[in-house]
Parts: sequence; C-alpha cells; structure tokens
Amino acid sequence: MTTPISTTSTKLPSGAVYDKLKLTAQLILPAFAALYFGLSQIWNLPAGAEVSGTISLLNVFVGVIVVWLKSLHNAAGTQYDGFLTWEDHDEGSSLRLTSIDIQALENKGEILMKVSRPEPPIA
Repeated sequence: MTTPISTTSTKLPSGAVYDKLKLTAQLILPAFAALYFGLSQIWNLPAGAEVSGTISLLNVFVGVIVVWLKSLHNAAGTQYDGFLTWEDHDEGSSLRLTSIDIQALENKGEILMKVSRPEPPIA
C-alpha cells in the first residue's frame, strides 16, 4: 500500500522561498560580513567587528530557519513528485507510478520519486 503525498493543511513556503533563504544563508550574508569586516580594516570604517558580528548572528538565525523549513518539507513529503510502487506478482515484479504531480512533469527538467516497497507479510 502506498502513502500518498501529504496534503497537509499547513501552508509550507514554496521551494523558491526556501532556495532564496538558503542562498542568503550560504553565500550572501557570509560574503557581506566578510566584505564589511575587510573594508572596515582597510578604510577604518566604523564598528567593523560589531557590524560583521551582527550579520553573522543574523546568518545563524536564517540558517536555522532553512534547516527547519527543510525538515517540514521532508516530513510532509513535499520533496517528492510522486511514488514508484513496487508490486510483486506471480510472474515477477513491476513498478507502478502513483501520486504523480503532473505539473512537475510539465515544468521540471527532472523529478524526484520515492520508491514504495511492499510491506513484508506478518508471520
């Protein structure tokens, strides 16, 4: 039996929001903190350590939000575009596509599928 892709009532931010936050945490804020700190040393700009430290603290906060959003998406199953269901038959095994997000097939260059295997019989 397959588990359908979750349709939770909680509205999760889109992948685009997640991607922008992740880019901000991984590149933009650290680069800006390093840039200001370096320029403050060269040009005697005010409060170099304080400004770059504040940006770094903000970066940690954004990073925590990114990890939290990823865990919400993973728990909801929203990272998958559908399921490949493994089915055993008398003549062998087969895979069946289930719960496919048709928009993913139309709009993406690649899709992510979760393999759903049959549960072993209870002895």
